Amino acid sequence: MKTYTAAALLSLGSTVSAQVSSYTAGGSISFGLNIPDSGNDLFFQLKAPTSYSWVALGQGTSMSGSQIFVMYTSADGNNVTVSPRKGEGHSEPQHDSAQQITLLEGTGVADGVMTANVRCSTCGSFEDYSSAAGSWIWASNTGSSLNSDDLSATISRHGNTGSPEFDFSQAKGGSSANPLTAAGGSTGTSGGGSGCGSSSGSGSSSAGSGGNSATGTPTQTGFRPPWATGTNVPTGFPSGFPGNQFDTRQSNDDACEDSSAGGAAGGAAFSNRGGFTSLTSDQQRAMLMAHGILASLAFVIFFPLGGIVIRLLSFAGLLKLHAAIQLLATVMFIAAFGIGVYIATGIRILDTYHPIIGIVLFVLLFFQPILGVIHHKLFKQYQRRTFWSHAHLWLGRSIIVLGIINGGLGLKVAGNSRSGEIAYGVVAAIMFLAYAASAVYGELKRSNTPPPPKYTESPIAGHSAQGSPETREAPAPREFYGERPK
Repeated sequence: MKTYTAAALLSLGSTVSAQVSSYTAGGSISFGLNIPDSGNDLFFQLKAPTSYSWVALGQGTSMSGSQIFVMYTSADGNNVTVSPRKGEGHSEPQHDSAQQITLLEGTGVADGVMTANVRCSTCGSFEDYSSAAGSWIWASNTGSSLNSDDLSATISRHGNTGSPEFDFSQAKGGSSANPLTAAGGSTGTSGGGSGCGSSSGSGSSSAGSGGNSATGTPTQTGFRPPWATGTNVPTGFPSGFPGNQFDTRQSNDDACEDSSAGGAAGGAAFSNRGGFTSLTSDQQRAMLMAHGILASLAFVIFFPLGGIVIRLLSFAGLLKLHAAIQLLATVMFIAAFGIGVYIATGIRILDTYHPIIGIVLFVLLFFQPILGVIHHKLFKQYQRRTFWSHAHLWLGRSIIVLGIINGGLGLKVAGNSRSGEIAYGVVAAIMFLAYAASAVYGELKRSNTPPPPKYTESPIAGHSAQGSPETREAPAPREFYGERPK
């Protein structure tokens, strides 16, 4: 995973009359944006307490194709590192040396606050700033400071994300070489207004934190978000995870909602309140574990087990046992599916491949018992397989294979530990091999044995009343899939 949504933009003024569009994300995190009157540069600021492991801001409306900028403390803890990265689908964003940024005066750490004043020379052509407004993305994660000068430093999973919309018309103006310091300094609250959403104002405060400079050389051409682990993470959560931990810690403060009427964009209203992202870390972890455990039990254990018993065993109640096992597995998956949709909707990944495959499985499982009933009815009637028999068999096999694969993808999405992935793989492989072996054995046995015993036919109409007691009390027909009973 792993996957990441990046931090929001801030707007700051120019030395003379630069316009400011600012956004407060909660937890004392703020962003600002200034769009100069001419040229291809953009100026933006990221500001957050050092209690955050990292804070990120991205150009774009989603991870895919976005330009992301991650800020974290430098190796000595006195400055900051800003790492530019490229969002590629829902994989972990990788360092992008094509992005040209310069850290400006006022960048650094002071009074427990990280500040990055950034001039981006490749951001001006990323989108159309002649429009009234534009949406960006942001993300953050609380925790211990990274303290790294590495532009490819590993970062842990984000806790909060957002998609603020900035009023470009209020962010335009000025031609300063560093409008950020002119607009309000690098420490304290962001210049050009406070509160939630987009607002405008002219910068007038003094230059920021005196003396603190950016880490390394002033120009940095890449950054790697703290969630990066060195390997691409498939879809799922917009971030990666530290080692084997699924770090879902939330910011202690909810994201603000702009209730003001100002701004053409109607305010940068975004709320994390409600839904999965509003839960505590323990609650999130419990939901994720419940989703993973229930889905794994369904597809790795019980669905294959139901297929195994129907092939290897042979007794009067076999069909009922098969149906009971499959029903139990289906109920488990329905519960896991509901939890999964709740999680995916809350973190906006419902359009990624792990949830999409889950939705496909949910739909297919609706048809599987229907096909099973038709198969058994026709099998009893014709004593052989029909089209519906093969549809039931192969749909079931496809569901099991797809479910096992999707479980592995889910582990990647959740950033599970390597040992957890290995354990899942071993158990899944054993059960799948047992399931496949039982299917092969059942087919071979079926081809080498006589047809199953014929079912007792109902008495001919008009003769049932005169039929013998033995005829009236004839045992119910039975269907055997394994060895023929002796």
